[in-house]
Amino acid sequence: MGPDRWQNLYDLLLALSIQGRLPDRIADLQPLIGPLLVGSDLEQGQLAVLFAEWLQSLAPEERAAREAGGSEVQAESTRGPVVPGPRWRWPLLALLLALAAVLGGAYWWHWLHTPPVSVEPPRELAPPPDVEPPPSPEPESLELQPVPPRTPVPAPVLDRVHQSWHDSLADLCIFLPVFLALSWLLIRWLTWRTVLDRRQGRAEDPLAPIGLPAERDDLLDAPDLRETLKRLHNPIAVPTRRLDLDRTVQRTARCAGLFSPVGRLRHRAPDLVVLVESAHAGDQMAGLAGQLVERLGEAGLAVHRYEYRGSPRLAVGEDGRWRDLESILARHQGARLLLIGEPTGLVNSASGRPYPWLVASRPGPGRGLLSTRRPPRRWQESLATIGFAVAEIGSDGLRALAVHLSGVGGLRPVGSDADAAPLPRLLQDAARWSRPTPPAAAERDTLLASLDAYLGTDGAYLLAALAAYPQLHWGLTRVLDLGLFPAGGAPGAPSQVDPRRRERRLLEIARLPWSRRGAMPDWLR
Repeated sequence: MGPDRWQNLYDLLLALSIQGRLPDRIADLQPLIGPLLVGSDLEQGQLAVLFAEWLQSLAPEERAAREAGGSEVQAESTRGPVVPGPRWRWPLLALLLALAAVLGGAYWWHWLHTPPVSVEPPRELAPPPDVEPPPSPEPESLELQPVPPRTPVPAPVLDRVHQSWHDSLADLCIFLPVFLALSWLLIRWLTWRTVLDRRQGRAEDPLAPIGLPAERDDLLDAPDLRETLKRLHNPIAVPTRRLDLDRTVQRTARCAGLFSPVGRLRHRAPDLVVLVESAHAGDQMAGLAGQLVERLGEAGLAVHRYEYRGSPRLAVGEDGRWRDLESILARHQGARLLLIGEPTGLVNSASGRPYPWLVASRPGPGRGLLSTRRPPRRWQESLATIGFAVAEIGSDGLRALAVHLSGVGGLRPVGSDADAAPLPRLLQDAARWSRPTPPAAAERDTLLASLDAYLGTDGAYLLAALAAYPQLHWGLTRVLDLGLFPAGGAPGAPSQVDPRRRERRLLEIARLPWSRRGAMPDWLR
């Protein structure tokens, strides 16, 4: 069964669920799905046997509930597809419970350390005795007395209950920075988890197992390219911890007896560290780069793959740990470095110069960039000053870069007649064409005309096939491309036979803004 049959089966069940026509018994589904899956009488019999075995494999309580039928099953079928809840609800619930525990502990601690308040009964005041007031003196006999200094007004003092609350809150404020730091780390952890889930995909994704057999995969597998990649096996001299006795004696003699050790050199083929830019789990350019990394591994090279987003200064390896570029180069001593991504991650677009952290990185036996778009000439020259060779992604660019990294030749200019056409300026505005709201009719017509001129007939046909599926996936793109343009096509159709045209077609599709974002708006579909 191919993905088209699974899609038809899903559409059938979804339509029956929306219309409320799902059968009460699960066994009644067999005559409905049979015409979508079988093509002969033999397959009809095989489907009956497999369907019966599947019913028996269900749990007894689940099978009984499904076979019982009734109003509950009908109500369940009319609800439509169930949307899973957010993944962060359990961490959020744990955070709320922790906050409640902290507040409860603070209240308990305050109640334990608050002294009891004793209330005294009010005293009864005795009536004043009947005392005659003294006679007022004469004004002439009064003497002036000095005025005493004014005493300051006493500051307000809290009672014992409020003072205890004040002290408790003061003690809790000590732990407030720790609580805020833990909350920030939890939020960052949830964000990283979401990013990694989107980038790596989920195990239950129905498109995850889609792939091509090795004998039918002819992308980036030209014979001349395989011969060029063999040059990367040229050994280089790597210093070791052992002494070279002859050279040590000679250098010591030249230095008038001053001991001058010389390490022994060992020749070996260097490893290859590949950093791939991945903007999304459905990034078609990242899928094409992954295909290229597989070809490098098939050539017998020791390839270490890392992925980054935006800037290669920080990348994640296959173990899921993030490392900076300096740590990666230190981890793989003497390895060649190959970057596959946008040139804007290395060069400051305002000044046209490489970033300082890239200039300060330790040099290796060879460094190169396979650019996903053609950079300006001055950017290539500025990167060449720090040992970075630049080529455009594709068979020709990889061949030229392999010659440069092997140290047997220079690098020819990027771009050739075999490379895909550059992305038009109109399609480079990704934010404009990725909005969910449709543009004006005139703008949409201009966009479609630009797409037809850029992709050609074959590329526009492949893009229309991709738009029929709700998700962009590199494996699905390869399957559709091979199904629409098979390698063994009919005579008279050179676009279906030439593997170089297949590579250019996939490159043009991968450069589209929707391919890099991994999503296509409904108005474009």
